[in-house]
Amino acid sequence: MALKRQVFTASGNWTRPSGVDNVVVFLVGGGGGGGGVPATANRSGGGGGGGGVIERVVDVTGTPVGNTIAVTIGAGGAGGDTTGTAGLSGGNTTFGALATAYGGGGGAGASGSEVPGSGGCGGGEAGFSTIGTSGGGGGAGGPGEGAPLRLDRKAGASGTQGGQGGGGSTGGHDGQGGNGGPGVNGFGGGGGGGASTGGVADTGRGSSGGGNGAVDAAGSNGTANTGGGGGGAGNTTATGYAGGNGGSGYAEVWWAE
Repeated sequence: MALKRQVFTASGNWTRPSGVDNVVVFLVGGGGGGGGVPATANRSGGGGGGGGVIERVVDVTGTPVGNTIAVTIGAGGAGGDTTGTAGLSGGNTTFGALATAYGGGGGAGASGSEVPGSGGCGGGEAGFSTIGTSGGGGGAGGPGEGAPLRLDRKAGASGTQGGQGGGGSTGGHDGQGGNGGPGVNGFGGGGGGGASTGGVADTGRGSSGGGNGAVDAAGSNGTANTGGGGGGAGNTTATGYAGGNGGSGYAEVWWAE
C-alpha cells in the first residue's frame, strides 16, 4: 500500500477511493484581521488571531466509494478600517461535516479610545484575549480535540497575559506592540500588534504566517494558506490606518491505498 496526500490551498473535493475507511486530515482555519486605527494620534490596533490548527483521524465510511467530501478553505478576515474598527474573524476550514478548524478572531481596533486594541483570540479551543496597555499580539490558533498524529505537528499555546490572545505577548513598554503568538510549524500564528510610539522597532512581530504590526502605516497581511493573523495598525500622528488582512486557511488529506 502507498501513502497518498491531497493538498488544498483553495476549496475543493476529496473523492473516497475503494478500500479506504479512514483518513488523516490536517486543517488550518483562516486568520483574523488586525485592528485599524482612526485619525487620532497615538493609537494602536491589536493583531488578528491565528486560525485553529487540528489534525485527526476521520471515519469516511458514511460517504459511498466514488463520492466526494467537500473541503472548504476558510478565508482570512478583513482588517479593521481607518476609522479604527476591529478586524473580522477568519473563516472556518472544514472537511465536510466531519472536522472543523475554526477561524481566528479579529484584533480590536482603537476606535478613537485611548485604550489600545487587544489581540484577537486564537481559532482553537485554547485562545482568549483581554485588554492590556499596548496593542496586543494576536493569539496562536489553539489545538483541536485529540492528540496530533504526526510528530512534526504540535499544539498551539494558550495565552497567560493581558493584552493578547493565546500565546501572544505584550509590548515591553507603553505604546509598544505585542508579538503574535507562536503557531504550529508555520501555520496559525498571531499577527503583531500596532505601536503608538517610536518606530518600526516598537511594532509587534507576526509569527508563523502572521502579519507584522505597524506604526504610521497599515498592518501587514497574514501569509496566504497559513492561517496567520493580520497585523494591527498604529499611528503617532492624526492619520487613520487599516489593519492587515488575515491569511487564508489550508488543508491536507492523507490516506493509504
